[in-house]
Amino acid sequence: SLFKDKAVSARELDERINAHAAAEAAVKAAEAQRELAQLDLEYAEVKAPITGRVGRPDITVGNTVRNGEDVLTTMQSTNPIYADFDIDEQTYLHLMKSVRVDNSLSEMTVDMALADEADFMRKGRIKSFDNQLGVESGTIRVRAEFANTDGLLTPGLFARIRLGGADKKQAIIINDVAVSTDQSKRFVYVVDAAGNVQYRQITLGAIHPEGRIVQDGLKAGELIIVNGLMRARPGMQVSPMLVDMQTLQPPGGAPAGMQLPAGMGEPPTE
Repeated sequence: SLFKDKAVSARELDERINAHAAAEAAVKAAEAQRELAQLDLEYAEVKAPITGRVGRPDITVGNTVRNGEDVLTTMQSTNPIYADFDIDEQTYLHLMKSVRVDNSLSEMTVDMALADEADFMRKGRIKSFDNQLGVESGTIRVRAEFANTDGLLTPGLFARIRLGGADKKQAIIINDVAVSTDQSKRFVYVVDAAGNVQYRQITLGAIHPEGRIVQDGLKAGELIIVNGLMRARPGMQVSPMLVDMQTLQPPGGAPAGMQLPAGMGEPPTE
């Protein structure tokens, strides 16, 4: 407006416009310097990209760290944790045929036992199969995923793996307390419809989260003695009281201090 009123010269107007443009450029340069400083500050704090366990530090206070050359430490993801193992060609074909019937790859169970564990108590799921079999070994690599809530599983451990199938089967499951031993035989006491105790030899299978699988010797619906085994004898008459197979208690629980008679439970099926 001053230039229009001829209060300033064209030269002075150009100088003012150039000064304004230079000031705006200086502001943008300062903003860029601030962003660069913020980025440098973020690099000063090391953030883990995953949740896991940090290993032994390779660099301590006072050491010089060279960008891209020195490793501060290593980190392993521990929950969930992966178990890698190999299976043979026949097992792979059997599993894949059962999976393609109902697309149940995620339902294939894997049991794990560590070096000091006798039973396969850790349960996992198949995560993936490799895309080819090894020509020399005739096996294929499989990866399973396990929860590691107690933190005991550590990368590098060796374990025994038992691979289940995707197909579901009916099975009789009983509580281990109902099983007695006769030398190398396993048996239970069965109560017939007349209330008579019978000796029944059984063949046990794998351990299930709800109990022990019975492969042979029992039928669904039969009653077995789970309480008072020391007092039971083949041929004797008993008055059974139905109890839950897992809790070994009558429905609703038992009053405190109550001495239960020889209890029976119906083997659940799965």
